[in-house]
Amino acid sequence: MVMFFWKSGMGSISIDKNLKISINLEFDDTILPLIQKEAANEISCLQRFKLEGIPGKMKLMKKVENEEDLVTLIKKISKDYPEYCIYIREETRYTLLKCSTKYDYAKFIVKDNNLNKQTVFNPYHCDDLIWFNYDLCNDENISDWDFFGYDSDDLEFIDFSKNKRRYEI
Repeated sequence: MVMFFWKSGMGSISIDKNLKISINLEFDDTILPLIQKEAANEISCLQRFKLEGIPGKMKLMKKVENEEDLVTLIKKISKDYPEYCIYIREETRYTLLKCSTKYDYAKFIVKDNNLNKQTVFNPYHCDDLIWFNYDLCNDENISDWDFFGYDSDDLEFIDFSKNKRRYEI
């Protein structure tokens, strides 16, 4: 699902395994006919060319087939129709899921939203991170930790390691 906002509302667009596109809008649905029209058209394949190179005779246009294509579709609408002021809701990089203050300092369960992995984060030992493909929040050893629920694009604000130099001017 891709969430997006525009000047008078918000919405989401998703695609199922049968390639059926669903559009949900809140507050204002005046943009619906535009999204439906654009979703029925083909989208550019050029973004894939940048990543894979241009082999032989590839098609330049294609139908929307997956979530990545939905992002391309919304970005195209945003570019072609600037009067709607559309932007995609981007997910933040990290989420601090749980916190424990049982120790002399806080420890956190941190989820990397891009990699879908979790770690136990000690603010004084930031170089010692080990990322797991495991839901650490459900581990019985941390069942008494408090829910934290804070999103951030970096972990700088809780990195207290001594070998990190900080300067103030």
